[in-house]
Amino acid sequence: MKEISKKYEYLIVLLIDVTLFVLLLVWTGSINSGYHLVDDHGQLDIYNMLQNNSVFAVIEQSVRDDFQIRLRPLYQVLYVLKTYIFRCDFNNMMFFTMLEGIAAFYFLYLFAKSLKTYAIEAFLFAGIIIFGSQFECFHRIANQENDGLLIMSVLLFLIGHGYVSEKELFKKVWYRCIIIFVVLLSSLQKEAFMISVPSYIFLLWHFYRIRYPEKSVRVFIKENLDFIISFLFIFLACMYILLNYVGTNIGYQGVDLSMPLGMYVLKMIRVLCTKTTIWYSGTAAVALILLMSVYKRKVIDIIKKETGLVLFSAYIMIVEWVLHTKGWLSLRYLIPYIVGWSTLFVLVIFRYLRFLKTRSIYAFVLSLDLMVGISYAFYGAGLWASDGVEAEMMLNSAIIRGGLDNKKSSHKVLVSIENLEKPSMKYLKYKSGNENIFINYYDEQDNITDSYQVLITNYETYYDDEWFESINSDRTQYDEQVIGNNKYIVAVNN
Repeated sequence: MKEISKKYEYLIVLLIDVTLFVLLLVWTGSINSGYHLVDDHGQLDIYNMLQNNSVFAVIEQSVRDDFQIRLRPLYQVLYVLKTYIFRCDFNNMMFFTMLEGIAAFYFLYLFAKSLKTYAIEAFLFAGIIIFGSQFECFHRIANQENDGLLIMSVLLFLIGHGYVSEKELFKKVWYRCIIIFVVLLSSLQKEAFMISVPSYIFLLWHFYRIRYPEKSVRVFIKENLDFIISFLFIFLACMYILLNYVGTNIGYQGVDLSMPLGMYVLKMIRVLCTKTTIWYSGTAAVALILLMSVYKRKVIDIIKKETGLVLFSAYIMIVEWVLHTKGWLSLRYLIPYIVGWSTLFVLVIFRYLRFLKTRSIYAFVLSLDLMVGISYAFYGAGLWASDGVEAEMMLNSAIIRGGLDNKKSSHKVLVSIENLEKPSMKYLKYKSGNENIFINYYDEQDNITDSYQVLITNYETYYDDEWFESINSDRTQYDEQVIGNNKYIVAVNN
């Protein structure tokens, strides 16, 4: 009877999981919003490379080029393979990304259940990790976190399930090899996942203590030496490559070793006080207050009992906090920090709030966090959907009204919106099938003397007389079309 109820529980959770993703991605229109002007042009580059090269040659080239600035070879491999399978069908790619999100949520839920939690705790754990500003990774195609979080969730499930399974899977060589292989995959997906690798040793220790409470740390190390050596070797090898060949400073994120320590500390404090992270910081404060009110001076005893989970959570949170201090700890960059946070403040603390009053208060606070996270996700997905629709309308208008699909002559397009020229040019060439399209980006320093068939700009710029004088053109020569809420204007020279 108990097994039947568990099956119903897992089925209900899966249905809720699917429903939430459908509402957030299908109902908002994000899943079929098409081409976006942020990052999607990279897929067009790969698609063009695949036309004249084998998939293996493109993978090799992509990994080699990216290695100049980043250590994320698996991301490049997966991105090329997805492009090879889906080509430039962005909507099908989005559908696949949605399936990744659904699977990640479910594996996170199963991991939480392996810790003998109630359904509400496991659901809150998985929901807080997935839904929030970090949900961005599931309504955008080109990022490392969608694959990375799925791999991490599978890894957590494998570790948990291996130790609680009646078949004692953790003792089987093939199962241990799978866990090590998944750890390797996770470390090669992105630097943020790589630096979290040592934390899995603490997680193994936690499950080992549950299975064998009478055994010491020394025995754990002896019986799990293969895991410990493998995890540390993967971590140290990747760190060596990162420090000696790639570097730690990637511009908007990373660790800037030249920054003074005092400045770094101030930035670390600022990161935890942003609009996104303040919710998590506030919840952590409430959790600690409730815990102290129940156990007073016995918090240290709780930490001793849950040493493995506490160290697992603390390690991930601290290293991700340090890694993202230069930039920001929000949106998709919350991953995997939010995994450590949710483990500590949902799975660990919830367990020790045994009085109905404190448990109910904390459940309400966590539920509020989840609802806020879902609202963030809904808003972000809707905004992303409208951005994609408007971008495709603008670019298709330029092709059709500007006659850019006419391959018999060359076409000149002027773009006055910063960072728009590169993704615009790639899409226009791909969609029109015409390579004779030349795009220039205009800023105030340029002296434009050429005449342009198509202008892509915004409302303010287009109706600025001085701007038309600077490009030696007359507005009356152009036929304009407004796209979206005055977001873009496509003007065609008559």
